[in-house]
Amino acid sequence: MNKKELFYLTSGFLSYEPSHQYEDRFVSSFPKNPSQWKHWVAFAGSHLVLQSAYLSLQKNDLLQYLPSELSQDLDYLYQLNKKRNLQVIRLCQLVSDQLKKEGIARVFMKGTGNILDGLYLSEGERMVYDVDILVEEDKMLKAVSLLIDRGFYPVKPFNPHALSSTMHYPLLVRDDHAVGIEVHRMPVQYLFQEKFGAKEVFRFSRQAANYTGMLVMDETRKVVHNFMHAQLMHSGHYHGNVSLRDLYDLYLLNRRANVWEVLAVFGHYKKEADAYVKLMYQTFGTPIPETL
Repeated sequence: MNKKELFYLTSGFLSYEPSHQYEDRFVSSFPKNPSQWKHWVAFAGSHLVLQSAYLSLQKNDLLQYLPSELSQDLDYLYQLNKKRNLQVIRLCQLVSDQLKKEGIARVFMKGTGNILDGLYLSEGERMVYDVDILVEEDKMLKAVSLLIDRGFYPVKPFNPHALSSTMHYPLLVRDDHAVGIEVHRMPVQYLFQEKFGAKEVFRFSRQAANYTGMLVMDETRKVVHNFMHAQLMHSGHYHGNVSLRDLYDLYLLNRRANVWEVLAVFGHYKKEADAYVKLMYQTFGTPIPETL
């Protein structure tokens, strides 16, 4: 199977909806031998959606069409990731409580924020590399100091002379935690912060759906942040690259808020935004709005 076939097979796994008429045709597109399944696992893993695909297949009773050993392996990987993410959630609760005691406002962003807000089928679905926490711009160093006092340390030196253009402090890690923490003073890089700044994020932040006392972005800000992070900050539009994980997050957010309307109201980088939204619709087989 080539990359295009693997891409659309994986997106089909992620967005599948039960249909007796469609199921046979869909199953006929599955890999035919262990070698092809191995290529699919490598592809889905590289896009960090292996657990998401597994859960969707499980939910829709499609695991029966996978080699039994592969199903067992996928379940094992999912259980490992769920255990890890539950540790991440406990870390988020600990850090949130510590910052709150010191009067530091904080918003959990990106994958961690989505987990806390119940965007996925399970806490074990999303792969998380680090915890992204936005604090008030003038409170970043204080927040970092609190974490360092509790045993965290930066993986590389921080340049205080570059503070005014710094988006986040270098990754903070602690040997007994599975993930590191990035303390942000801006939600996006300095180049884009006039279009999407910390004050706006805090103004519209809200309680996470599944965890009391934890703040996350509202749906509108999540959509904008997803677009800017994937297509502008990481130059996805410029290089023609796309992360299936980012697209899948956008697809899930589209169930809560119309992403096309959100980005149209946002009003910036229209060419890039239109292309990104169209790609999301096409990837997951969603009808494209006539106005787009």
